[in-house]
Amino acid sequence: MTEAISSTYPTPEKKLMAQRTPDFERLTGQAGWARLHPDIKRRFSDHDLRVTYPGDITVQSSLFGLIFAWILQPFGNPLPLTRKRNFKAEVKVKPETHNQSTGGGVVWQRNFLRPDDTPLRIESVKQLGDDSNLMECIRPGIFGGIGMGLGVYEQDGALNFESQNYFIQWGKLRLTVPLWLTPGRTLVEHIHESRGKFRFRLTMTHPWFGRTIYQDGVFTDPHDE
Repeated sequence: MTEAISSTYPTPEKKLMAQRTPDFERLTGQAGWARLHPDIKRRFSDHDLRVTYPGDITVQSSLFGLIFAWILQPFGNPLPLTRKRNFKAEVKVKPETHNQSTGGGVVWQRNFLRPDDTPLRIESVKQLGDDSNLMECIRPGIFGGIGMGLGVYEQDGALNFESQNYFIQWGKLRLTVPLWLTPGRTLVEHIHESRGKFRFRLTMTHPWFGRTIYQDGVFTDPHDE
């Protein structure tokens, strides 16, 4: 009887996870969502998805971008420390179940493989904030974690994520960071390339220093193969 009741009525932890898991169709808007390729919609609709996307990616940083990458190391290592390099890479996606207080959402773990196959790992979680808008947070480092609020929209058939604000977080304490103290505004594009292939493109543009970070890679979706 106890098991039947607990399965019928979700626990507070499960309710919190459901509240924080993003509905990308709602965030994008029905009209924009309808214009996306079915493969893109599938990747962002299945919140129980556990998959690894292998691929190749080029990473470029300006001098200012590299300086920002060094500065941000203690806040979860969000950017590769390189000026220009081609990586074998993999992106692992899974549901967020890190802990009960922040559970819910989708984990995107990006592994840039060095020549010796040891990974440079960057892990973030996309989830809804208390205002029901999307945010992406890097796993915290020794000085806390850094995150950004995101706008979501379709453009030219791509699913785009564009930064709206940045913040540093220590537990429940959050401090807003002005744009000029960051590598710049972030635009992430998820683009359909061909059957079983998609392009990930990240561009960061500073209001004073121009483009600081650029990443461009093509990945294979094992589901579509």
